[in-house]
Amino acid sequence: MTLCSILRQAFLATAILSLLLVCPMLSAKEHRSIYLIRHAEKQHDGTHDPSLTEKGVLRAKNICKQLKNRNITTIYSTNYKRTVETALPLSKSLAIDLTLYDPNQLETFATQVLLGEGNVLIVGHSNTTPELVALLGGNSQGPMADSVYHQIFHLVVKGNKTDTIILSSSVD
Repeated sequence: MTLCSILRQAFLATAILSLLLVCPMLSAKEHRSIYLIRHAEKQHDGTHDPSLTEKGVLRAKNICKQLKNRNITTIYSTNYKRTVETALPLSKSLAIDLTLYDPNQLETFATQVLLGEGNVLIVGHSNTTPELVALLGGNSQGPMADSVYHQIFHLVVKGNKTDTIILSSSVD
């Protein structure tokens, strides 16, 4: 075997090994998760901006337990007590600051999320979450009843394809 053919084989082996190491990273980048939830149970105190009930606080803590190992890098919330209080346990657990978004600008926000990177959690409302799921390419399953607090939309984005998985949060 000549030195030239040995070098050629070594180069080929290095190139193949490099591709094998890089391909899993490429496929990991192609997949990302977007989690969308409605805020947890809110108080009915007659105000425009109520806090969570005890049950809602418990649900927010359970959502934290459920999502803390999902590699979430960004947490979005509207600027209402109930959404912020729902997002706060996970935000504190992961040491990620909340990023506020305007629920009246959902199309712009959806574009921003789709252009972003990493896994995200978005906390919204019964009248905005289904619309945002659809804008992000997921299956919203229609309007959300005002009594629904347990539903978690898990959108798996793979290039131009989005799969929707419906998860459920519990209150223990």
